[in-house]
Amino acid sequence: MFRVFILSLLLVCATRMVFAGNDTKVIYGDDNRVSVTDEQINSTVAQAVAGGVSLNRLQKTADGNYLTPFLNSLRTTNQVCAEERFANEPLLPTCTGFLVAPNILVTAGHCLVEKAEIAQNKVTSACERNAWVFGFTQTNGAVSVKFNKDQVYNCKKVIYGTYGNRISDNDQGADFAIVELDRDVVGRRPMQIRQTGAVREGEKLFLVGHPSGLPLKYATGGEVLDARAVHYFISNVDSFAGNSGSPVLNIETNVVEGILVRGKKDYIPHPDTTRSCMVVNRCDSNGNNCVSAVREDLSGEHVTRITDILRYLPLGI
Repeated sequence: MFRVFILSLLLVCATRMVFAGNDTKVIYGDDNRVSVTDEQINSTVAQAVAGGVSLNRLQKTADGNYLTPFLNSLRTTNQVCAEERFANEPLLPTCTGFLVAPNILVTAGHCLVEKAEIAQNKVTSACERNAWVFGFTQTNGAVSVKFNKDQVYNCKKVIYGTYGNRISDNDQGADFAIVELDRDVVGRRPMQIRQTGAVREGEKLFLVGHPSGLPLKYATGGEVLDARAVHYFISNVDSFAGNSGSPVLNIETNVVEGILVRGKKDYIPHPDTTRSCMVVNRCDSNGNNCVSAVREDLSGEHVTRITDILRYLPLGI
């Protein structure tokens, strides 16, 4: 069922007209982002993906559920041009995470720990301030969204998290966090993760997450560009800030290969200086010839190897 869904996404992406558009991820070649619908979640890996949401954005209602009032759009928050894709959709998460066990979630380290920090069995300040919300798919521009209590989970503690601890001058360092949630997640299957070996250059990838804080999106059409680094590999998956922590999966096996953690600049000023709005930064499929030269030291999107987390997972996972 999932393979059929991915194939249909690939067909959609291949036939879509390419958008003519001349912080910190980007579009490579065609824009491959596709919105996930409520109907698709139950039959795909998307059901295991959550967004990190500030607790002050969630209001608990009398029935124990949650309301998020006053959501702004990508257009109003990031001054994105009206013709950009998803410009009028609401924004909510600041990071993405995914289940690897009923109450264990994995995300990017920088979502929950400070630079150069190692957190072990610790309630970090970011852990205290944020909940994890599953199934944010509403794309109709509503100013508020409702979630039932089985969609919202608190961070109980960071089992292990690290961000930017280098082992050599040319190493970017590990960037991941393993989170224990306050209870088992209801009705969602954890993702399968690579247990042995390593992903190879040229292997095809996709990711699921919340680019720029948008409702849940798939992005197909990625591949491994460079697999030489110790803690991460480089890919050309289309991703944005908000995708930090997104699972990057092998399109042939549906197994998680890594965690999206950093990349090139997202948005740049419109090339027409008479327009005071932002457009998506675009590069070719190899990560070159970008519209913006910012972060040209990165040749693509960096993805923490999922095998980096294995030794820190609780027994039995």
